[in-house]
Amino acid sequence: MKQASSYSPLLIALHWLSALLIAGALIVAWTLDDMPRGAEKTAWMSLHQTLGVSVLVIAFLRLVMRRVHGVPPHMMETAMDKLATLVQVSLYGFMIWVPVFGYLTSSFGGHPVNLFGGAVQLPLLTPQDHGTHELLGDLHQALAYVMLALVGLHVAGALKHHFILKDDILSRMAPWVGKR
Repeated sequence: MKQASSYSPLLIALHWLSALLIAGALIVAWTLDDMPRGAEKTAWMSLHQTLGVSVLVIAFLRLVMRRVHGVPPHMMETAMDKLATLVQVSLYGFMIWVPVFGYLTSSFGGHPVNLFGGAVQLPLLTPQDHGTHELLGDLHQALAYVMLALVGLHVAGALKHHFILKDDILSRMAPWVGKR
């Protein structure tokens, strides 16, 4: 992978767009839990699916852009540095697998994935199977919560660097923070 001295503006924008989309998908999912079946819930589910598929597409785009533009090297000196790298790599995996399991959950439930309010409909990938639908739905939700925990670790690490270690790690991905 190509090395760079800083993150490209495109990678920074995609990072923050991913964060917003993930937050949006989680908020919409929590809203869906309390809704009765009907047109309103269907519209919210379409929004959740649109956000999820967008996270998946942007994750792949970010991986390509990391290859094209390069990224700053990781220190990898201490156990905490290695943990930070593991969290970042894991987040990429979860940005891919959580939407994939969401799509499979819908497919096994016999529900096509409707994007942009139904303007785009992704095909069913599997025959309908209620048991598998329920199992994958639980797995999709569990993976989303693990991803949320990883996001929390990622944010905590960035804040530790900024407020405790007082280094410039945060400013690499949040240039508006400014260098120390």
